[in-house]
Amino acid sequence: MVVIFSTLASIRFIGIDRDFLAYSSFFDELSPSYNGRFELGFVYFSLVIKYLTDSFSVLLFFCAAIALFCKLYLILKLPNYWYWLLVYALILFPLHEMTQIRAAIAIGLSYLGLYFLNKKNGRIIPFALFFLAISFQYSILIFSPFFLFSKKLKNFNWMIVLAFIFFPALILHYSFEYINYFNPLVLSYYIDGNNDQFNIFSVRNIILISILAIGFFFVNRLPREDLPWLYISLMGLSISFGLLAVPVFAHRLLELTLLSYFFWIPSLPRKGKFLGMLLLLFLASYMFFRALFIDPLFL
Repeated sequence: MVVIFSTLASIRFIGIDRDFLAYSSFFDELSPSYNGRFELGFVYFSLVIKYLTDSFSVLLFFCAAIALFCKLYLILKLPNYWYWLLVYALILFPLHEMTQIRAAIAIGLSYLGLYFLNKKNGRIIPFALFFLAISFQYSILIFSPFFLFSKKLKNFNWMIVLAFIFFPALILHYSFEYINYFNPLVLSYYIDGNNDQFNIFSVRNIILISILAIGFFFVNRLPREDLPWLYISLMGLSISFGLLAVPVFAHRLLELTLLSYFFWIPSLPRKGKFLGMLLLLFLASYMFFRALFIDPLFL
């Protein structure tokens, strides 16, 4: 499955995405003296691929393969995994493996790290995966609380809920200039995406809020190890609402958290799980249709 989906991503079977030309130019001009805007982990990885093959398609294949291996490793552990594979193919495969390739790898590595941290007792492998993920995409730093306070986040507490509603959005909103100082990519994304809009009453947001409402209605029946995934989903929405003034970041940061819904909805009681899965499938179908026809991601 990894080979099949990675091949489809490398040949861009749906079409050329918005980021394709930027990544292609980066790869063509890449050299050991590179001093551009991409993160070092991605740069070094690209240098190895260029040294071995000098093929941009090969880079796309292996970027997708790494990301998909991590994610499919987790998805195939879920009950009804064929459903979750379908949802992933509709909602996240076009968005990440087919478009935002650095984010795709970083999400795969960080979610795998969170899984090991929640299920196992060791911390070396989870933190190694987390730091590796950051080297591909700095925005993965928003998951820091889930690595640093993993044990506390396995308990349900309304103070924790309020913290994830308000603190991440406020911190990012008021630290924008400082973040830009350390990472010039921030200003670049802001300039490139300053024509974007973030509609708080969009179909996506209404459905995600509805699914979260179902989750919190049954929160006392969720296993403790699934609570961090629920908190990630909550944080994604709160950050996006807190960054309405910079829509490009509102969208990007919310997209980093969409995969988290896969790992707590299956633990809901039967009625809640069915409704959550139905809503998510509707959202996935809508977003896939939108990506192809309404606001095309591909040319």
